[in-house]
Amino acid sequence: MAVQIPEHLAKHAKHTQTSGGVSIRSVDGPQRRSVVCEASPNKKPDSAAKRARQSEKRRLYNKAKKSEVKTRMKKVFEALEVLKKKPEPQAEELVPVEKLIGEAYSAIDKAVNSGLLKQCSRFA
Repeated sequence: MAVQIPEHLAKHAKHTQTSGGVSIRSVDGPQRRSVVCEASPNKKPDSAAKRARQSEKRRLYNKAKKSEVKTRMKKVFEALEVLKKKPEPQAEELVPVEKLIGEAYSAIDKAVNSGLLKQCSRFA
């Protein structure tokens, strides 16, 4: 849907600004200045490209969260292996391990709540 500019005004058109599907031109006529606004139908965004962008963003987010869960579990297992090798672990040595276990459970629970992990898999 474009507005036609009369011939005698078209030669006086100064500049064009476009924003989306709308173009605005200022026109200086012989006696007055006017603004002409043209509207063209907007092109639909490419939904397949948007879906691909969203999928890639979600994939990277999910990959990072799964990696976080695995890393925290690995830290807990390594700390427990160190404690197993000691004949008599002291109470002070258990505090950092308990903290690591709490962080691991927190990461696992967040992954379950977001649907990244199934609830039953955390009990296996």
